[in-house]
Amino acid sequence: MLRSPITGTVVEKLISPGELLTAGTTPCFTVANLSRVWVMTQIFGSDLAAVKVGDPAEVETGIATNEFSGTVDNISALVNPDTRSVLVRVVVQNPGDFLKKQMYVSVKIQSRQESTGLLVPVSAILRDDENLPFVYIAQTDGSFARRQVSLGYRTGDQYDITDGLQAGDRIVVEGAVFVQFMQNQ
Repeated sequence: MLRSPITGTVVEKLISPGELLTAGTTPCFTVANLSRVWVMTQIFGSDLAAVKVGDPAEVETGIATNEFSGTVDNISALVNPDTRSVLVRVVVQNPGDFLKKQMYVSVKIQSRQESTGLLVPVSAILRDDENLPFVYIAQTDGSFARRQVSLGYRTGDQYDITDGLQAGDRIVVEGAVFVQFMQNQ
């Protein structure tokens, strides 16, 4: 019988039956307190500027109505070369040890970054030859003018526009690619 010096749950077994142990030097088990856990999530470059350490987050398990509140604790300095995403660690209280190792969850991070409040549908954003974003503005004479914009964070199917538009500007939100085609003729 082995006794752990701390109270917790065995989360990893590091030995096999019949293995020779050296007292005090062979790690046998990993024991953890699971009342507070790390949830690892991945975010993409377009959302990276909007996420900061300390931002509140909601973790959804998809099982019944279980939601857990957490806080962004760390944003990795590395980009995963396969997914082009950045690993973000969210610290979550885990009452009843409901969240388990290797469990899939959805994470919603609430950005505390200020916004201009100008949201446009993703369908309105086009890219020029240099991959810079622009939209088409409806002119008073019925024509359309191309206007460069700066994109902020993306939320659902909308972008926050940080520069290039004014409140009240009328933009083409559907079929902008056809306007682009006609102007290139």
